Amino acid sequence: MSNFSNLVASTSGAIVINGDRQMVSVEVLNDFRVEPEGVGTGGVGAGRVGGGFSLHFEDLKSKDTIPIIDVYLGPNYIGSMGLYGLNEDSGMNQVFELGPIVINKKLDLVLVPSRPFPPGAVLQIGRIALYYHE
Repeated sequence: MSNFSNLVASTSGAIVINGDRQMVSVEVLNDFRVEPEGVGTGGVGAGRVGGGFSLHFEDLKSKDTIPIIDVYLGPNYIGSMGLYGLNEDSGMNQVFELGPIVINKKLDLVLVPSRPFPPGAVLQIGRIALYYHE
């Protein structure tokens, strides 16, 4: 089982999505540094054998029916969040295993709803966090 105790990056507060395509920047913590193995990889965590990263969407809440949200890291598709059973009282979590990636100062995510939200609907994300694990 993976150890998610190594927090690498996190949003500073809750994010509210109203149904439009939304860009979110996740800032890398200043004290995180994993030296890459191999020459010329040039990024944090790149080339690390046996290690990888997990992207966590924590404490997702809504009182409305929210469509599937496609998640991109830069231009790369990560996966989709099916938010079935989501409610406003108890938060849901979604996790994406990323494997080794190159990290600079921040991660630029793009969240794209598969269809428009119902009128007035919003999705609240308590935090987006990136963890390193071996």
